[in-house]
Amino acid sequence: MQARQPLADCGTRRPFRAIHEGAQPDTVVSTLHGAARAELTGRIRGKDSETRRLKTQVFQIAEIHVPVKRAKTLDMDKVGQIAESILEDGQTVPIQVRADGDQFVLVEGLHRLEAMKALGESTINGYLVRARQH
Repeated sequence: MQARQPLADCGTRRPFRAIHEGAQPDTVVSTLHGAARAELTGRIRGKDSETRRLKTQVFQIAEIHVPVKRAKTLDMDKVGQIAESILEDGQTVPIQVRADGDQFVLVEGLHRLEAMKALGESTINGYLVRARQH
């Protein structure tokens, strides 16, 4: 059996049980309550990040809008390095876009998007994410 790893303190005052390989989720979660319980239950079931639940999709580059503020951060040297990497290994990390009417707005991946444009590609792999809720 591997060494136990304690849970991070999630603001509750009750002691936490350690998670270790082979632990039953119900016994670990039963010592938690509130937000800490919901967070751990999500982690055990593999729902700790939005991108883990998303599937990669193919987007038309022409349908992706880059906000002006984001476009000002473009570094052409970085675009060149990423383009070389894409030529050698393909696109390994999908971009993130959100829907906005009949087009998409870039959330993450400006340099990857520009590298694909520089290579003459018309499509790019990405995740469709939801807009942030304030």
